[in-house]
Amino acid sequence: MLDILGVDDAQRLPLNPDEALPLLEQGQIDAFFYVAGAPASLFANNQIDGSRFHLVPIKDAPLLATYTPAKIAAGTYTFQQQEVSIVAVKAVLMTFDYQARGNAYQQESCKTVSDFARLILDGRDRLQASGHPKWKQVDLTALPPGWEVSACVKAGLAQDYKPNCTVASAQTSPANNEYLDLLRQHLKP
Repeated sequence: MLDILGVDDAQRLPLNPDEALPLLEQGQIDAFFYVAGAPASLFANNQIDGSRFHLVPIKDAPLLATYTPAKIAAGTYTFQQQEVSIVAVKAVLMTFDYQARGNAYQQESCKTVSDFARLILDGRDRLQASGHPKWKQVDLTALPPGWEVSACVKAGLAQDYKPNCTVASAQTSPANNEYLDLLRQHLKP
C-alpha cells in the first residue's frame, strides 16, 4: 500500500500483528497494517484503548482502484464506535492442478481436493451460520480473471459425488507408537 501511494520515507518493520500491537500501545511504532477478516481476534480479544487508538480509514483513489472497497461496521470492536471505510483483499483458496489419472500421489491428492470442494459446498450453510463471519461474504462464483477451476474441484462438485474422507481418529496410528514411546523417554523430567 505504501508503494502504491509512493510513500518512500516510512520505516518498515517486519513484525507479525501479535508483536506489532504491543509496540503500538507502548508508542514504539506509529501504526501497522493488518490483513484479516473482520472481526479479527487480535482486536476483538485485546483491551484496546479507544481514546488512544483507532482504525485508520482508507479512501485513497489509487488504493480503491487496486483493492476492493469495504467497511468495518460501527461497534465491530469495543474501541471502534464509528463505521470505518477500508480496502479489502480478495482471498482465494487454490491448489496444485493434480491429475486424476496421474501417479498414485496425484490421484490421492486429486481425491482430497474433490472431497474438500464437496465439504465446502455441502457445509456452506453451516459455515455461514456458525463459522467465522467472513463465511457470510464468500461468493463461490467470484472467480479471478483468467483462472480455471481444476478438474479435481469440478469432480467434487458433481451432483452424485460422495466424499471419501472420514473423521480423523483422536488416537494415534499404531505405527507411531514406537516413535512416541522413544520421545517420551527423552522428555521425562
